[in-house]
Amino acid sequence: MYWDNGASENYLLPWDGSSTFNFTPGRAFWIISKNAMNVSGSISPVALDGNNFYSIPLHQGWNLISDPFETAILWQNVRSLNRLPDNSLIYTWNNSWSNPASMSPFEGYYFNNTSGLSNMVLPYQPGATRKSDQIIPYVSPKHLKLGIEGSAAYLIAAFDNNSSSDFDDKDYYAPPSAFAQTDIRLINPDLSVPYKQLFIEHRPWKNEGEAYQIRVKNNTGTTLRLFTEGINNFPSEEIVLINPAINHVFDLKTGESPLIISKPGDNEFILLIGSKNFITKNTQSTWSDGFLLYQNYPNPVKEATVIGYSLPVNSQLNFFIYNNLGQQVYMSGGFAQDEGYYEFPLEKGNFKPGIYTLMMIANPINGKTVQKHIKIVFE
Repeated sequence: MYWDNGASENYLLPWDGSSTFNFTPGRAFWIISKNAMNVSGSISPVALDGNNFYSIPLHQGWNLISDPFETAILWQNVRSLNRLPDNSLIYTWNNSWSNPASMSPFEGYYFNNTSGLSNMVLPYQPGATRKSDQIIPYVSPKHLKLGIEGSAAYLIAAFDNNSSSDFDDKDYYAPPSAFAQTDIRLINPDLSVPYKQLFIEHRPWKNEGEAYQIRVKNNTGTTLRLFTEGINNFPSEEIVLINPAINHVFDLKTGESPLIISKPGDNEFILLIGSKNFITKNTQSTWSDGFLLYQNYPNPVKEATVIGYSLPVNSQLNFFIYNNLGQQVYMSGGFAQDEGYYEFPLEKGNFKPGIYTLMMIANPINGKTVQKHIKIVFE
């Protein structure tokens, strides 16, 4: 069992038997169990005030809250009673985050208390039933959506000249994701608010373009790929994604998309949207040409890694892996690929711990054979 204390780091407190973990009206917890659980006991009804309201205590930052009534509560009523801005949402978890329009009895929700509230006032609405609708956040027409294939996790980078460069009512927080297997979010260290992780961010269009820090999580045990929507919303701009781990630029307008390896830590990217001059200035040290075999990531390899390579022309390819005795222990290839950047996952499988050499042999049409190699460490 875990409770979120609202801190920016080390925010999940594990169960310690203290009164912090008593089930009280309006407080929610993360509970992880391999088997089904039943919680039983005698729980007294909450005491309403003269206006049919009940207040639950809050701390600053993220709170795990719950509807303590036997009927649903419309979130718009809660937002109005507590004078919360329109972009104040509740987040519910069902293998991915969503923003329900109402709170259901006894279910848990995340809420980010950025208004300094000491209590949240909840209205008792006898006979109310939960609306299945989701709150649809505002998104301007000029936007780009990045997501993870096979996952509901996504983010949106958008432009609106009525928005500010700082956090405002057109931006939406991304809730903590400690228990998510997949996650993607925008990180903006320049925001004046304490919490700097968003899933929708609007900025005014200025200068020649904008740069976004992207953080991607994949703990599924399988390699996934990013997808994009909204490329056509930027007919005059270039859109690229930089992977600093391999020093490569993915041109999203040509359909390039990176693989996301499954690993304990996060994958970091930089999204650039802007003029060709803006992209060139910000990628001069990153663009690659010629035959290149990039250092795999992660390295050392615990479970799986990603191999990336670039081809300047159509070529016939073969890949070999040799152990430290020079013995060939892996071979793949015998296929042709057009010019461009490519990636493929490599599972640890039966590789014994040690240092290996991966060699790429490319035979371009009407050209000389090219060999490239990197060192791979399997743990």
